Amino acid sequence: ERGLIEAAHGWKVEKDPHGAIAKLDRLREEFPRDARVPYLKGRILSRTLLQQGAAAAAFEEALALNPDDNYTLNSLAFAYLEDGRQDEALRTIRRYVSLEPENPNARDSLGEIAWYGGDLPAAIEAFEQAMRIEPVFFSKRSIGYTQAMLGRFDESRAALAEFGESGTVRWKTTALWLRSLVDEATGRFEAAREALEAAADYAVLDDRPETVAELRMLVGELLLQRGRTAEADGWSAKAMA
Repeated sequence: ERGLIEAAHGWKVEKDPHGAIAKLDRLREEFPRDARVPYLKGRILSRTLLQQGAAAAAFEEALALNPDDNYTLNSLAFAYLEDGRQDEALRTIRRYVSLEPENPNARDSLGEIAWYGGDLPAAIEAFEQAMRIEPVFFSKRSIGYTQAMLGRFDESRAALAEFGESGTVRWKTTALWLRSLVDEATGRFEAAREALEAAADYAVLDDRPETVAELRMLVGELLLQRGRTAEADGWSAKAMA
């Protein structure tokens, strides 16, 4: 336990992922049956060092020791995905779903992996299954942008509106930003601008100054595209304030 805590501290607090992995490798020799050791190593390799192939190997070691662990299955599936191994990612995440069919996160992860593989109808089906299990869930956001990619813009707007209304201020910010992309893509300039401005206002309430600045810059860029230079300059100034 102490060794795992020290390794996690070295990774998260001391910002020394290589030192944390060295400690975990020593722990692996000392405790070869503890699945938590290769699992934590996989997390460091995947999230910090972005070495997805090595991360997948570590998660495979953890899974061999604890075959039905949902965290390991989910992490392994996404390591496979980011390593370009779509078939293995799908096979792994489907196993997670089969073990926990009523877990909305399992269904949502299946949707994400199907989405990245280009199977958008299957992605929407999985996201909707997650929503049926837990109606207030962030899969509604995924349904919104996937519907837009399929050209179903009215359905996309409806899903994003529902997502924004059902969650936190941060959800509202995200929903409005995504809504602005849909509106801009369909030529609804004023609606896109209003959505971005509202998103910036919610980001102020959420005390996220960097997000506020980014959204205000996007408003300025949108105005500049329409030749409204003076207004664009005003929003750029707000972003820099």
